Amino acid sequence: MAASCFGLPTGSNRKGGGDSALLDGDEMKPRIYGSEDVAAICGCSESKAKHYAQDPGNDVRYLGKGRRGVYVWFDEDIERFKAHKPRVGRPPKTQD
Repeated sequence: MAASCFGLPTGSNRKGGGDSALLDGDEMKPRIYGSEDVAAICGCSESKAKHYAQDPGNDVRYLGKGRRGVYVWFDEDIERFKAHKPRVGRPPKTQD
């Protein structure tokens, strides 16, 4: 994950895995996840997670520029994603 280059612990990934909650003395460092990790946690597709993250109102952080960037998810972002109710289908017709 891209967040590891900033000295922050990352979520589980394909290469290393492991627990992402690291203790440094009494202080607990934040857990950081990528969109792939969030999709696995929430049981949805990675594209759904990225689509949710793209909306500026959802406040998911983005590292990088253009298409080379990565969405950086924290635990509170994942909780908001789980709690949100997506709109499905077409909206009903308005009665004239």
